[in-house]
Amino acid sequence: MNNKIRGVHIEFHNGVTLSVQWSRQNYCDAGVTSCEIMAMDEDGDPICIPYYLIPEHSDQVIGHVDQDDLIMIMKECALITTKVKKSVSEMV
Repeated sequence: MNNKIRGVHIEFHNGVTLSVQWSRQNYCDAGVTSCEIMAMDEDGDPICIPYYLIPEHSDQVIGHVDQDDLIMIMKECALITTKVKKSVSEMV
């Protein structure tokens, strides 16, 4: 089994956790220049990231996020005050 790190969870003071993943199984280039992300609330439920993920999108995951966008998304996650849940049942 390969023990390399393939992702992290970053928890912010507002209770938002940002999952950042990179491997060949994720929507990215295995961490060379991009990663896959998903924001979650305190219960681990997917939530929308302002300006990046809206309830109408069909997935909770944002793939192929480059380094510059990741920094901006982390900032948005740290500033979230209203957590809009993204339900799997909303998928079309």
